[in-house]
Amino acid sequence: MQYFFTSDTHFGHSRILEYCHRPFKNIGEHDYRLIQLWNERITNDDIIFHLGDFCFKELREKNAQYYLSQLNGQKIILRGNHDNNNSLKTCIQDIRIFLGGKNILLVHNPNESSYGFDLILSGHIHDHWKFKTMTFEKYKWDIVNVGVDVWQFKPVTINEILEAYGAWKHGSLK
Repeated sequence: MQYFFTSDTHFGHSRILEYCHRPFKNIGEHDYRLIQLWNERITNDDIIFHLGDFCFKELREKNAQYYLSQLNGQKIILRGNHDNNNSLKTCIQDIRIFLGGKNILLVHNPNESSYGFDLILSGHIHDHWKFKTMTFEKYKWDIVNVGVDVWQFKPVTINEILEAYGAWKHGSLK
């Protein structure tokens, strides 16, 4: 069993192709490829934290359950700002976990994070940045964007996150 993280899949949201310059011909190809990349990495024994914006509003026969049924793994889904009009009905705003030797806060919007954790994992900001340090008064904390736009459209493990984060902290990764 492994733990994976992702965010902002936006299944069924055709405008996301334009907004985020995703390299797919249409939303059908987008959804098919994201499902394929997910299932290549994740088994049904794995746990995947999806940090919001899972799918767009209901589109004919394609709703949240339609997409969930095609994806491997035990899914824990946080509410994103685009999840209000779909059938997920998740009420999870954030989760605190201890993994990889770190106290980690999982949250959709990085602006809703706070200090007091070793690391924050978030989504929401798509391809704007992968790592960022936020400050408030004398406090600083680091955030990792786990959105599909910066991780080659696939979920990532905590080890992959920590390796890339370590490289960024040491200046060898932008």
